Amino acid sequence: MGFARLNNVSRSGASAATRWAEELKAWAIPPEILAQVTASPWDFPPGILERRADRSRGLDTPSTRMARETLPARGSVLDVGCGPGAASLPLTDRASALTGVDTDPQALQAFRNRAEAAGVKIATIEGRWPDVADRAPVSDVTVCNHVAYNVEELGSFARRLTEKTRARVVLELTLVHPRAYLNELWMHFHKLPRPSGPTADNAVAVLEEAGLKVHRQNWTPSQPNTWFPSIEEAVAWTARALCLNPDRHAELQALVEPHLLRIDGTVAQPPRPRATVWWAGTARD
Repeated sequence: MGFARLNNVSRSGASAATRWAEELKAWAIPPEILAQVTASPWDFPPGILERRADRSRGLDTPSTRMARETLPARGSVLDVGCGPGAASLPLTDRASALTGVDTDPQALQAFRNRAEAAGVKIATIEGRWPDVADRAPVSDVTVCNHVAYNVEELGSFARRLTEKTRARVVLELTLVHPRAYLNELWMHFHKLPRPSGPTADNAVAVLEEAGLKVHRQNWTPSQPNTWFPSIEEAVAWTARALCLNPDRHAELQALVEPHLLRIDGTVAQPPRPRATVWWAGTARD
């Protein structure tokens, strides 16, 4: 479906790109709170992204459908911010070649292992997009899932995706910032108000301001996106995201356990609404 062009200039005169960058910067955690912990609250511990990638293989989502729709038989896919491959592995029934871009070498190795097991040609590029864009091959389809909220310069980021894509770029993101669900817990434990933006609406405004003719579909997954083998691991991950030490785990568990799902012996966070945004590539061989 088409998405109507938004008014990209606020009353203050700030562009959509400026507002996006400013709202992302507001998510910075105060140094005095970071100093209380040793593990980064922004990094994913081993297992979470791997389980997400493994469970993605059997899912038919709007993002996968939009990517497959313009992917030629035995076509090529560029996966930016690939992690272990949750965005592109579902396309290996049609694609013959995957290229993954990520800053984490361990994630790239996990991506390589899964792509090779699927029988497709695989290449990996370590680095941050768009800094490494010149090293990436032109591909038929580009996918980029759950990276946008880490990108302050979203317009230039997206334009480089477009230039490396023949048919279609597909970007997936949650409707609101992926850490917004923790805002009440930040108030409870740290008395720290957290931002409410930016949102998927803001992302679309930035993309349109960058000259892209985008389309959008909102949807809610049928399956959870984050799984844990036990309640203890779920609490430990949430505590890490909140900069809490182990002495607060019991208090935290009492607050979060009622909101977690128990499925087939595992623990999962409820699925959160998201948006699939897509637009045409401009690359020509």
